[in-house]
Amino acid sequence: MKKTGKELAPPAQAVREALKHRMLIITGSSGVGKTTILRSILVILDSKGVKIVLAARLAVRRSASAESTGMEAKTITACSEFEAKASGAATAASRSSATSSSSMRPA
Repeated sequence: MKKTGKELAPPAQAVREALKHRMLIITGSSGVGKTTILRSILVILDSKGVKIVLAARLAVRRSASAESTGMEAKTITACSEFEAKASGAATAASRSSATSSSSMRPA
């Protein structure tokens, strides 16, 4: 056990757990195997034709994820904005401009 009181999963167990769930958050300090776990998961999911979206909390981590995997990565904010657009949800700015446009039309 580590200082946190939790036993850490070996990489193979982490990959198995990741494949059971739709979302996975990989955390840890340098050298614990995050990139190895991520690459293993990506290879397996890609071979099954699964659509994959890599997301990171910060732009600098997004760049590092993209570089280490060779895949496009987005920030969590960018993913949530994409999801909102895909579901047809309007942003405050687009609602505001739609209101302005409609009020300027001739009667």
